[in-house]
Formats: sequence, structure tokens, C-alpha cells
Amino acid sequence: MIELFKEKGLKLTKQRKLIFEIIEQNEESTFEDIKEKCKNDMDNSTIYRIIELFLEKDLIIKNVDNNKVYYSIDKHEHNHYIYCVKCHKKTNIDICPIEEIEDKGYQLLSHQIKINGICSDCQKK
Repeated sequence: MIELFKEKGLKLTKQRKLIFEIIEQNEESTFEDIKEKCKNDMDNSTIYRIIELFLEKDLIIKNVDNNKVYYSIDKHEHNHYIYCVKCHKKTNIDICPIEEIEDKGYQLLSHQIKINGICSDCQKK
């Protein structure tokens, strides 16, 4: 973690370390999750500023699902998933429809795809 922060030009403070670890330990963390796990050691504005700094430095990514904002570590992996809305199982998809856009002359900087569905196990129930 020290090297990652150094690479991004950030000082690793106790508060930044705590928030990064909280986000890292959970696949998706909401602001409320982060606040709760900080156990009142930080006020809302400090948490918000650290999250914004992490977003600016590409340490984390922001996802929005059903008007709820989630933060996760930006692992720079190129994966897409389908989520079961009933059992919350997550399955990797080996195709990327976005690659066709690059074939049309666009230089893509990033993208995220989340597909919701019902897995075969839940369909049988």
C-alpha cells in the first residue's frame, strides 16, 4: 500500500489508510459502510474528501446501482459480470461488447458493465 500511495504522489496518513483498507476489504462499499467502520474517528467531510481524492488519483472507482453509490478498488482488470438479483451470485462473462466501439476509431479510457439477471439455480426454485 505504501508503494501504491507513493506512486500516486500521496502521503499515507492514518485516515487514508483506514478508508482504503475498508474499501479494499469489501467488494463494494457505500459512504455509510465507510462511515460506520470508521467508528466516529472521522467526520463526514473528511471521509468525503478522502474518497474524492482516491477517485481523482484513480485508486478507487465509483459505481452507481439503483441510485446507490458504491466504491471499490480500481484493480485495472478488464472483467464483466452478471449478477443474480435473487441470490447475489456474481459470474464472470468472458466477452466484451465494448471492444467493437474501439474498432470504430474511438479511444476508450474506461468502461463498466453490470448485467442483472436471475441465475439458473434461482430460476429452478
